[in-house]
Amino acid sequence: MGSSVFLTFSGRDFTMGSASLLVFAGLLQAYYQRLEEPSSRQLRRVALWLALGLSINYKFILTLPILGVFELLQRDGLLWRQRNWLRVALILAAPFVVFGLIGVLAGLPWYRWPAVYYNVLFPGAPNAAGRQGSVQLDFTFYLWFLARFESCLVLLGVLLVPFLWRRELFRELRRINLVRYLAVWAYSYLAGMSLLLKAPRGLLLAYSLFYILAFLSLRRKVGGWRFVGILLLACTFNIGWVQEEVYAYTPSSYPQVAEWLRAHRATKVVSTVGLGLAPFGIDSVVSITSEKQLPALRKRGFQYVLLDDYYRVTNVQQFDSLRQQKPLAIWPEPMLTSSLLALEHMEYTGLSVEETMRRQHMIERLKLKRELRLYRLQ
Repeated sequence: MGSSVFLTFSGRDFTMGSASLLVFAGLLQAYYQRLEEPSSRQLRRVALWLALGLSINYKFILTLPILGVFELLQRDGLLWRQRNWLRVALILAAPFVVFGLIGVLAGLPWYRWPAVYYNVLFPGAPNAAGRQGSVQLDFTFYLWFLARFESCLVLLGVLLVPFLWRRELFRELRRINLVRYLAVWAYSYLAGMSLLLKAPRGLLLAYSLFYILAFLSLRRKVGGWRFVGILLLACTFNIGWVQEEVYAYTPSSYPQVAEWLRAHRATKVVSTVGLGLAPFGIDSVVSITSEKQLPALRKRGFQYVLLDDYYRVTNVQQFDSLRQQKPLAIWPEPMLTSSLLALEHMEYTGLSVEETMRRQHMIERLKLKRELRLYRLQ
C-alpha cells in the first residue's frame, strides 16, 4: 500500500487528502466496532468521525449510503432506540452550525457552508474550463486507472474477490466478517464514484481497501516464500512506476521564479490559475482565471504576472493575448506535463479520459514543454 503510485503522488501535496485518509481509517475502525459491539456509545463515536470527515472533505457524503447499507444488513434497530438517531443527527449537523457561525462572524451569509456542498453536488454554472454538471457515468475509468498505474495484483483483487471469498461475502449476511466489511466499502465506493465526474482522487479513500483485499486474497491462495516473493515483485513494479510517473517530474522551477522576484523586490504577483508559486516566500500570490482581471489587480499594486502553464492543464483558455507578449524570463516546469496531473484535473476540465490521454501522448510525441513565463503587468 505504501508503494501505491497514486497515494505517493497524492501524498506529496499539502491538501485535504492526507487528513481525509486518517479520518476515514478512524471511521472504518469505529463502525466495525459498532457492528461487533452494538451500543449507543459506539454509534456516537461513528457519528463523530463522520462529522469530522464532513468538516474537511465533501466526499464523506458518499459514506452515508454505504453506512445505510450496513445498517440494513445489521437490522439491530440500534439507530432508532433511545433517540440515538437524534444524537447522531445533531453530531452530523454540528460542522454546518459551527462553520455557519464562523461565516456570520466573518461577514458571510450563514448558509455559505451548506451552500458549498449543494454547489458541489448541483453546480449552477460552468466553471472557468467550461465544465458543467457533476454526473459522468463510466464504470471503466477506475479499472483502467488501476491497470495502468497500480500493481496488477490490485486489479486482480478487485475482479477476483467476489469469487475467491464468495462464501464469506454472500452467506449469513447479518453476521459481520472482515472481508465482507472491506468489500462492501470498496465496491460501494467504486460504484458511487463511477457515477460522478472522474479523477484518480475520486478513489482516494478506497485505494487502501483494494490493496488490503488483494493482500488477503493472495495470502489465501499462496503461502510461504512464494507469497513473499510475489509481494516483493509487486512492490518493485510499483516503485518503478513511482519513479517514472512521479519522481521523474519532481524538479521544479517555482523556487527560481521566487528567487528572481525577491531579487527584483517584487512582493505581489498574479498567477494564471495555478498557485505553485505560493509556498516559496512571496507575500501575495493571486490566482486568476481570465486576463480581464488584470487591470483591477494592477491598480492594487501588482507589478508582475506569471503565465503559469498550469492553465493549460486545467483547460482554462483565457490567456492568448498575454502569451503573445515578450516575457521577462522563462523557466521550464516538468510537473505540468505529468499524466497523473492531467488525469487529476479531469474532474475540473470535464474532458474524457480518451481526450486527456490523447493530449498527453501528443506532449510526449512532440516533446512539448510546459513553462513559467514572467511578465511585467502593463
